[in-house]
Amino acid sequence: KVYQEVQDGKVDEVYLVITLRKCERGPPLIPVDSMLQQWEPCAREAFSLPDYLRRFAEVLGASLEVFDRMDGRHLVPYQACCVTTHWEAVAPALDPAFKAQRTAYRRANGGTGAPVLATGSQPRFVDRPVIHPNLVESGYGATVRHTFLKFDEDREEGRCSSDPGCPEGAAPSD
Repeated sequence: KVYQEVQDGKVDEVYLVITLRKCERGPPLIPVDSMLQQWEPCAREAFSLPDYLRRFAEVLGASLEVFDRMDGRHLVPYQACCVTTHWEAVAPALDPAFKAQRTAYRRANGGTGAPVLATGSQPRFVDRPVIHPNLVESGYGATVRHTFLKFDEDREEGRCSSDPGCPEGAAPSD
């Protein structure tokens, strides 16, 4: 399943959700070099599929633009989002290397199961609101209240006195 970004009535980009499955015996492996002879496990703490895929592609000499969010919401750590055409361009280089990773994973961890990359999955989101990093980095104070962002400058200038979330004594808006 693909997801379309529509702007001005035209389809701008088509996105694909990629899911990592079957990591029952530990995190997936990452190649040490492009020869695919040595592998090392990814860190289990703070695992991120987009970071893993970027690093995996980089070791192979490819570039892959993948994202950890979709429609402004964070995907779960074992999912990534990618423009479909980018994925289709890089997948032929990644597929044989990922199959080699599956073999190395089974040898290192035992068993018959190994990580699988599934495409076309339903997106699953983390249950926390996302505030764009530029809001925090630029020094704007922002508070999420229900479905709205409230900026500290609105409160200081008295533009939100009718809002019960505003500090007491704020001047009424004109």
